[in-house]
Amino acid sequence: MHKIDYLTTMDFLCEALRRGVFDIPECDRFIQTVKRAGGKLPVNGMKEHHCRTIDFL
Repeated sequence: MHKIDYLTTMDFLCEALRRGVFDIPECDRFIQTVKRAGGKLPVNGMKEHHCRTIDFL
């Protein structure tokens, strides 16, 4: 209705990976840190995730 775009933690990790800010092991460490702290993420590592194309970034 309002055409609001939202970004998830995984979107930020994908963008960090795409731009070379993080590599796969750094993304995986971040995911595990979040999960150990009780956070909810849809995967256990980047190889399980398929990054989506975000046109406005």
